[in-house]
This record gives sequence, structure tokens and C-alpha cells, in this order.
Amino acid sequence: MGVIKRRMVEENGLERWSDVEVKTYRALGGPLGRKQIVFGPDDGAENFAMRIFQIPPGKHSREEEHLHDHGVYIIQGRCRVLLGDKTYEVGAGDMVWVQPNEHHRFDNVGSDTLQFLCCIPAWGEQDSQRQIPPPEK
Repeated sequence: MGVIKRRMVEENGLERWSDVEVKTYRALGGPLGRKQIVFGPDDGAENFAMRIFQIPPGKHSREEEHLHDHGVYIIQGRCRVLLGDKTYEVGAGDMVWVQPNEHHRFDNVGSDTLQFLCCIPAWGEQDSQRQIPPPEK
């Protein structure tokens, strides 16, 4: 049977979803924001994981690459996206596809929390946990 997760707004104005753990999203250098795995294998979703990331102003996602691809929908805020060796400015309502093994990062360049939905294959969540340093430039 399917599952419904209800949206809630915390006192600090950040969104969260019912029955979803709010995790600190970290990199080798420390915390970068928040991450919530809304649906994934633990919910019975065998083919995908749907995650919400919340990145404060001035922060960024990890600079990394994975074996899996990503489908990203920008819910709130503005960011500069690194895809390979090119950067793009995107904002709320825009979508980004990150190819498998593509070097990527999302930099919050706005004054609001950057919030985005990221869908990956179910097995990709474990691949995302690999902490590899970004390539030297």
C-alpha cells in the first residue's frame, strides 16, 4: 500500500514532512544543511528515493559525483549549479538533470534557504554516502 507524508512548517519557517527524520546534511568539512528522505526503500519504494535538501544562504551541497543520475526540482531559492565544468543559475520552478558520474554541486546564491527535491534510484542513497574529495583544479 502507498504512503502519504504530510507537509508541516516548523517555527523557524522550514518545511518538514510527517514521519520523516530530519538529518543534518554533512560534508567532510562539517554541516551544510538539512536532508529528509521522504520516500525510499525503507518505505517500500523499490525503484527510487525522493529526498528534500535545505541549504542555508551562503552554503552549498557537497561537490561530488556518483554512479547514479539525479532528477532535481528547485522548490525555493536560487542557486548556481555546477555540472561538469560549467555553471548555471537556476531558481524556483527550474529542473536539473545530473548525469551518472557527472561532477556537480548546488551553491545557494540567494538570501533564502535553498530547498530542492532530488530523486535518485533506490540504490543511489548508499552511493551518495561515499565521501570523496572533489577533484583538484
